Amino acid sequence: MSSHIEPFAPALAAEPMVASLGAVAERLAADAGVTRENVLGLSVNLQAIVDREAGTVFAYPATPGWSSVWDDLPLRDLLERQLPWRPVVVEDTVRALGTAESQLGGRELTEDFVFAIADVGIGASLVMGGPPRGSVAA
Repeated sequence: MSSHIEPFAPALAAEPMVASLGAVAERLAADAGVTRENVLGLSVNLQAIVDREAGTVFAYPATPGWSSVWDDLPLRDLLERQLPWRPVVVEDTVRALGTAESQLGGRELTEDFVFAIADVGIGASLVMGGPPRGSVAA
């Protein structure tokens, strides 16, 4: 496991922003001692309105410093052009956390639950006997 914190200023164009994100992903893999060939995929989780199937970020509400560059951004496609890893999954944070909780959390207690988080906004993910069925944010 590796972690990396890098100051990130929203760019005026998508390409430099996605290039920076890709460079951070590659640095994390290298810092963890994982070769590019052994990376099984990439998951980018954003506190945003995301179409997981299309890999598109539609909007990034209630986030300080947010740039309109992210609106309707085909992030998965852009990252797939830059990085060799597949799959590339773009997901909203609450749904990703609900998935992690269902797979790694207290699953022995229940398969049905609501994962809720309150931060900049309030979000919830409904899990009923499988992966999250959806999420909402306010």
